[in-house]
Parts: sequence; C-alpha cells; structure tokens
Amino acid sequence: LAEAAIALNAYHTANGRYPAQLAVAATAAGMLVPTDLYTGRPLMSRIKADTYTLYSVGRDRKDDGGKAGKKDLAWGDNEGDIVWPTS
Repeated sequence: LAEAAIALNAYHTANGRYPAQLAVAATAAGMLVPTDLYTGRPLMSRIKADTYTLYSVGRDRKDDGGKAGKKDLAWGDNEGDIVWPTS
C-alpha cells in the first residue's frame, strides 16, 4: 500500500492531479502495480480528481469498496478492507 501511495502522490505532484487508474501512476514511477497479498491481484483503488482510496480486500477477501472494518484486538482478525490512510 505504501509503494502505491507513493506512486499516486508522485504522479499528482508531477501532473497536478491523480491518474484515472493506479496502473498509470505505477507505470510512470517505473514499477508494477503492487499486488494484494490476500488475492494475488492488483491492489484496489478508487481514484477521483483530488483524492483517492487505496486498499487491500483483507483477510476476508471481500471487496467492501474501501471501507475499513473493525479490528478484533484479541484475535487480530480484521473484517473489511485494509485501507491506506489519506488526508
């Protein structure tokens, strides 16, 4: 997630906007689109002109649209997506 966020922010700095797709930012940064460790597919992203949501589907392997779930501190389970914090 961190590498993908760096690529998105570098693209934004260079172009004044975020790209329509994460793959565009990754290619511009000379990297492959980072893979979601839970699915083996590219990380998920929802990109708008001035913001983005970057996430992994998490342990439950369900795409919740970038909505982070509650973490069970006792068991370490996380239902919902694992979302990169943006501000």
